[in-house]
Amino acid sequence: MNATNASALADTLSHERDRALLFRTLATLRTDIVLFDDIAQLRWNGPTPTFADLATRLDAALTEIR
Repeated sequence: MNATNASALADTLSHERDRALLFRTLATLRTDIVLFDDIAQLRWNGPTPTFADLATRLDAALTEIR
């Protein structure tokens, strides 16, 4: 699609309106919901015990791709 073509852009936005609204919703910072009780819950305390297993699986998946 050529973004310099206003007609084509308007046509695409018209046809993809629902998707555009979905992405706008996903990209909107929400302040009306509680995500944590205390700011201390956001502190990084290092990897959890499951990290090593996850790293091994990701390495295996990467090896398969190569």
